[in-house]
Amino acid sequence: MLGQYLDDKANQIRNDFEAYKNSEISRADQEMRKYYDSLTNEANSVIDDQVKQDKNSITDTVNQSIEDMKKDLNNELEKQIKEKLK
Repeated sequence: MLGQYLDDKANQIRNDFEAYKNSEISRADQEMRKYYDSLTNEANSVIDDQVKQDKNSITDTVNQSIEDMKKDLNNELEKQIKEKLK
Protein backbone atom coordinates (compact mmCIF):
# COMPACT_ATOMS: atom_id res chain seq x y z
CA MET A 1 0.00 0.00 0.00
CA LEU A 2 2.70 2.52 0.95
CA GLY A 3 4.86 1.25 -1.92
CA GLN A 4 2.03 1.84 -4.39
CA TYR A 5 1.46 5.34 -3.01
CA LEU A 6 5.18 6.16 -3.44
CA ASP A 7 5.16 4.75 -6.98
CA ASP A 8 2.07 6.80 -7.83
CA LYS A 9 3.59 9.92 -6.29
CA ALA A 10 6.86 9.41 -8.17
CA ASN A 11 4.93 8.97 -11.44
CA GLN A 12 2.91 12.10 -10.72
CA ILE A 13 6.10 14.10 -10.05
CA ARG A 14 7.69 12.80 -13.27
CA ASN A 15 4.56 13.71 -15.21
CA ASP A 16 4.46 17.16 -13.60
CA PHE A 17 8.12 17.76 -14.47
CA GLU A 18 7.56 16.60 -18.06
CA ALA A 19 4.57 18.91 -18.43
CA TYR A 20 6.51 21.81 -16.90
CA LYS A 21 9.50 21.14 -19.17
CA ASN A 22 7.24 21.08 -22.25
CA SER A 23 5.58 24.30 -21.12
CA GLU A 24 8.94 26.03 -20.69
CA ILE A 25 10.14 24.80 -24.08
CA SER A 26 6.98 26.20 -25.65
CA ARG A 27 7.42 29.51 -23.83
CA ALA A 28 11.06 29.76 -24.91
CA ASP A 29 10.08 29.01 -28.51
CA GLN A 30 7.42 31.73 -28.44
CA GLU A 31 9.80 34.25 -26.92
CA MET A 32 12.51 33.50 -29.49
CA ARG A 33 10.01 33.79 -32.35
CA LYS A 34 8.91 37.22 -31.08
CA TYR A 35 12.55 38.29 -30.75
CA TYR A 36 13.35 37.03 -34.26
CA ASP A 37 10.33 38.85 -35.70
CA SER A 38 11.40 42.04 -33.94
CA LEU A 39 14.95 41.76 -35.28
CA THR A 40 13.81 41.08 -38.84
CA ASN A 41 11.38 44.01 -38.72
CA GLU A 42 14.14 46.30 -37.51
CA ALA A 43 16.55 45.01 -40.16
CA ASN A 44 13.94 45.46 -42.88
CA SER A 45 13.36 49.03 -41.78
CA VAL A 46 17.07 49.86 -41.93
CA ILE A 47 17.46 48.11 -45.29
CA ASP A 48 14.39 49.82 -46.76
CA ASP A 49 15.67 53.23 -45.65
CA GLN A 50 19.07 52.60 -47.21
CA VAL A 51 17.54 51.37 -50.47
CA LYS A 52 15.34 54.48 -50.60
CA GLN A 53 18.37 56.72 -50.06
CA ASP A 54 20.34 54.92 -52.77
CA LYS A 55 17.45 55.13 -55.24
CA ASN A 56 17.05 58.84 -54.52
CA SER A 57 20.76 59.34 -55.12
CA ILE A 58 20.51 57.55 -58.48
CA THR A 59 17.47 59.62 -59.42
CA ASP A 60 19.28 62.85 -58.49
CA THR A 61 22.31 61.85 -60.56
CA VAL A 62 20.17 60.96 -63.58
CA ASN A 63 18.18 64.19 -63.26
CA GLN A 64 21.38 66.22 -63.14
CA SER A 65 22.69 64.39 -66.20
CA ILE A 66 19.47 65.12 -68.07
CA GLU A 67 19.67 68.81 -67.20
CA ASP A 68 23.33 68.94 -68.27
CA MET A 69 22.49 67.28 -71.60
CA LYS A 70 19.59 69.69 -72.17
CA LYS A 71 21.88 72.62 -71.46
CA ASP A 72 24.53 71.25 -73.82
CA LEU A 73 21.94 70.71 -76.57
CA ASN A 74 20.57 74.22 -76.15
CA ASN A 75 24.06 75.67 -76.27
CA GLU A 76 24.90 73.65 -79.38
CA LEU A 77 21.64 74.64 -81.05
CA GLU A 78 22.24 78.29 -80.24
CA LYS A 79 25.80 78.06 -81.57
CA GLN A 80 24.67 76.44 -84.82
CA ILE A 81 21.87 78.97 -85.33
CA LYS A 82 24.32 81.84 -84.88
CA GLU A 83 26.73 80.28 -87.36
CA LYS A 84 23.99 79.71 -89.90
CA LEU A 85 22.81 83.29 -89.62
CA LYS A 86 26.23 84.80 -90.32
